Amino acid sequence: MFLTAGIGAGVAKAFAKYGPKDANAPYIILIGRSRQSAEDVINEMKKHNSNGKYEFIQGDLTLMKGVRGVATEIAGKVEGINYLCMSPGIMTMKTKDDTEEGIDRKMALHFYSRYLVCIPC
Repeated sequence: MFLTAGIGAGVAKAFAKYGPKDANAPYIILIGRSRQSAEDVINEMKKHNSNGKYEFIQGDLTLMKGVRGVATEIAGKVEGINYLCMSPGIMTMKTKDDTEEGIDRKMALHFYSRYLVCIPC
């Protein structure tokens, strides 16, 4: 599982480029808010390794209901995860910016979402 920009996208591209090109080609799931950004990353990965399987799951990881939804969807697709790269983040100068769930957006994204995604649904 990888996010569609930054470090996550870079790691996903490296797995596609340097991973096996045969029947053991990588199965990579990207998670993010923007389908277009994900499609750009997926297209680049397909150029490096056309045998890989690449998917996108849209989700807002600032909301815990979004994290649960993503985790549930992934659990329905795979039996296990070999590598998990979670690098979501935002840069903001706001002191406090609550989500609709009443959690500070920075804490939700940088801290709570990382733990919740690892809890079985």
